[in-house]
Amino acid sequence: MAEPSSSTSVMWTYIRAITQFQRRKAKTAHISRGRNRQNWSYSHADSFIYKYTTRNFGEVSEDSECDHTESDLEDLDNAEQLGEASDKFEWSRFVVKPDGKFILYWLFFVTCAVLYYLWFLVARDTWLRNDQNYMTWYGRLDVIFDAIYVFDIIIQLRTGYLEHGILVTDGRRLIKKYIKSIYFICDALSLLPVYLVSKIFKIDRPLLKCPRFLKVYRARQFSSKVESAALHPNGVRIFNLVHVLFLLTHWFAAVYFLVSERIGFGEGDWVHPNTTGGYNHTSRQYLASFYWSTITLTTIGDIPRPESNWE
Repeated sequence: MAEPSSSTSVMWTYIRAITQFQRRKAKTAHISRGRNRQNWSYSHADSFIYKYTTRNFGEVSEDSECDHTESDLEDLDNAEQLGEASDKFEWSRFVVKPDGKFILYWLFFVTCAVLYYLWFLVARDTWLRNDQNYMTWYGRLDVIFDAIYVFDIIIQLRTGYLEHGILVTDGRRLIKKYIKSIYFICDALSLLPVYLVSKIFKIDRPLLKCPRFLKVYRARQFSSKVESAALHPNGVRIFNLVHVLFLLTHWFAAVYFLVSERIGFGEGDWVHPNTTGGYNHTSRQYLASFYWSTITLTTIGDIPRPESNWE
């Protein structure tokens, strides 16, 4: 009879090792649970062994013995304590799941901060520039939303990602991936201390904080998550479209007001009327500018023809 080849002997050695490992695993699990020896059974064999071996892996009879020395039991206790310690360590690690509920709720607050800057920075630079009644509130809101921007960087440093279908939770890899991404550059630029420039050069223009707009990608991520989780995603898309249209109208209204200020209020039919009389209130100036922007973008109204280069 021909002797088995070296590859065959290696395969059988591997099978024996797996068999012994599975048996010992089942026995140690039995001891750790404190069950009766007669009730122990071997019911979890490896599928590879079932397929390629001729051995019988039936249930162990009631007369089977589990001979373990005291040193084996001590090793088992030490292994259990080490396993519990590792489980506690894993539980204490703060890693945000990319598809969990926490990141969805957090993106909601970040989106509120982004929308605040998108809507109010241009309004403060045009219609609310001389309105001192709301300056205190704007300062407090700026501090709150800037703090959200800072905390968002910390959250992204601890947000896991999928690699080959496996969630990566290693802290060093998470930090390395985030720092090398374009998102870190956007987040760093969005927190530039532009207020120092305004104090040094004495320029009181809220639009100097326009780098805050770079955080808009987080609002887009929130919109995508809500759209994928909503029962009616088409409704979410329509809402986003309407919001973008209103935001563009808002920005064009601000441009119209600034151009009218540059030319001179009331200097012709095309520009904004004089800010005295009926147009001396902020709300009236905003509504007039918004109306002009709406009829211009939608082409539903007849506006006077421009007569100068600025117009």
